[in-house]
Amino acid sequence: MSAHEGATLARTTVNACRDVPWVSPAADRYRAAVDDERGRLDRLLAAIDELLAGLGLYGPWPVTTGQVSAALSCQGYGGRSLRIGDGAFVSVDPEALADAADRLARAAGALDDASLNLARAQWGASSPWQSGGQLRGQLVGQLGGVRGSGLAGRIGTVAHGPFGPAPAAARLRRLGSSLRAAARAHGDGETGAHAVLRGVSTALGRNPLTGALAVGSRLRLAGARIAGEALWADLTGREPWPALVHGAERAWSDAAAGGELELAMAGVAAGLTAVVPTALPHPVAVASGGLAALLARSGADVELVPRVDPPQLAAPQGLAGVVDLVGRTYDEGQPTGLPGTQTATVTVQRLDHPDGARTWVVAVPGTQSWGLSRAVATDMGTNLALVGGRDDPMTAGVLAAMRAAGIRPDEPVVLAGHSQGGMVAMSAAAAAAGAYRIGGVVTAGSPSVPHPSPAGVPVVRLEHDEDVVPQTDGEPTPAGRDVTRITRSLAHDHPVLPVEAHQLSGYAETARMVDEELAAAAAPGIAAVTGLLGRHGTTATTLQYRVERAPGTAVPGGGGW
Repeated sequence: MSAHEGATLARTTVNACRDVPWVSPAADRYRAAVDDERGRLDRLLAAIDELLAGLGLYGPWPVTTGQVSAALSCQGYGGRSLRIGDGAFVSVDPEALADAADRLARAAGALDDASLNLARAQWGASSPWQSGGQLRGQLVGQLGGVRGSGLAGRIGTVAHGPFGPAPAAARLRRLGSSLRAAARAHGDGETGAHAVLRGVSTALGRNPLTGALAVGSRLRLAGARIAGEALWADLTGREPWPALVHGAERAWSDAAAGGELELAMAGVAAGLTAVVPTALPHPVAVASGGLAALLARSGADVELVPRVDPPQLAAPQGLAGVVDLVGRTYDEGQPTGLPGTQTATVTVQRLDHPDGARTWVVAVPGTQSWGLSRAVATDMGTNLALVGGRDDPMTAGVLAAMRAAGIRPDEPVVLAGHSQGGMVAMSAAAAAAGAYRIGGVVTAGSPSVPHPSPAGVPVVRLEHDEDVVPQTDGEPTPAGRDVTRITRSLAHDHPVLPVEAHQLSGYAETARMVDEELAAAAAPGIAAVTGLLGRHGTTATTLQYRVERAPGTAVPGGGGW
C-alpha cells in the first residue's frame, strides 16, 4: 500500500465512521473529534499531492477495493440501547459503534503503512542504491527515479510534520478504544465493574458462609448510614422516624438502581445449585427450573375459555399503545383492568389495514397469583417454569389463543407483555418460530427467559432502573442483535420503591416518552414493531381467552374464577 493510498483509505474510513447511529452528548464530542481528524487527514493528503505535483505527478489516483469498502456506513444488526428521562435522550446502536471502532483501527493500520512508506521513500530519495521502481511504489506507484537531498527533505516534512500519519494513527487508535468501550457499556447492559461483581456474587454464593458475611457487611453499611441520618435528625430537632423510613427507602432505591438484586439473585441461585460440581453459566435458570420441578406442577396442559363479550379496543398507536393494550388485559381488580376481565386472560387483536393487509397483536398480563400450582395460570409456578426454561401453561395458552383466533402463518404477529407476560411473550415467540410470522416482541419490566427469540425478530425491552423484577434472572439485559433496550430512572429527587417502579402505568409513560423522542430520532427495531400497528383507517377486532390449567394439573383448593 503506497503512502497516498494509505492516507486516502484512512480518510475515507474516518469519514464513514462519523455518522454512527448515536444520539447523546458523548456522540457530539465523538463527531467533533472525527471532524478534527478528517481535517488533519485532508491536510496530509494535500501535502502528499503537493509533493507529487512538484515532481510532475498528478492524479486522479485509482480507487482500490479497500477504499470502496471503507466508504460504506457502519452498520449494526437492528438493536439499540435507549436511555430516556432526566431531560436527556440517548440512543446507541452498540454493534454499529463496535463496527466503527474496528474500522478506525484499520484506518490507523493504513496510516502506519503510509508512515512506513514515507520513511522508506525518504531514505530512498537520498540513497544511490534505491531503484526508481521501488521509490515509485512507496509514494504513489508512479514516482520516477528522482534523487537528491531536496526530495528527501520534502518527504521528511510530510512524514514528520504536524499532520504526519504516525501521530494520526495513534489518535485514531485512542478514538477507537473509547468507541469500543462505549459500545461495550451500552451493549452489555452493565459496566465492567458490575460484571466482575456478578462473577464474585456467583462465586460467593457457592460458599454459604462467605456469602452470608458479604451480605451481612452490606447490610451493616446501609444500616449505619440510615442510623446516622436518624441521629442527625434527632440532634437537629426533627423527628427521627421519618428519617429512618426515608433512609431505608433511599437505600433500597439506590440498591435496585445499582443492580444489586441481580447480584444477590446470582449468589442465591449459585448456592442452590452448589451441589453441581462445576460452576454454572446461568445459575438462576438452573435453580428456577429445579424449583419448578420440585414445587410447581406447571406443565403445558391447558384449557382455553373464550370470552363471549370481549371489549372492543382501539387499534394501538405506537409503543405506548402496545403497552396500554397489555394494561387492558389485566383483570378487573387491577388499576388498568376493564370490567369483566378475569385473571390469566390473553388478548388477541386483529388489525385490518386499508390496503387489505392484516396484522395481529397478542397481549399477556403479568403475575396475578403469588401461590404455586394453583388454578390461576399466571402464578409463581409459571414464573419459575419460565425462568427455568420449562414448559409453562401461559406459553401454551398463548399458542392456543393464536390458533383459536385464526392467525394465518403469513400474517405478522406482535407479542407483548408486562412482567411475567413479557417472559411469556418471549417464550411464545421462540415456540411459534416456523409456524407463525413473528413481527416483534415488546416486554415491560420482565426478566429474561432462556429461550431466545427467532433470528431477525425485533425485540423491544423496557426496564426501569429501580424495578427489581427484571433483575431476578441474575443477568443484565444486553442490547444489539435485534434487541432494543429502553431504560429510564424514576428516582429524581425521591426514593422509588419496587411497587412504584414496576407499575405498568409507569412503563406506559416511558413508552409515550419514547414515541415522542423517536419522532426525531429513528430506532429501526421499534419502527419495525410499530409499523405493524394500526394507522389511519385501520380497524381492530378484539378477542380474549382465559387460560386455565387442565384438570389434574392444579393443587386442589387453589383459587380460580
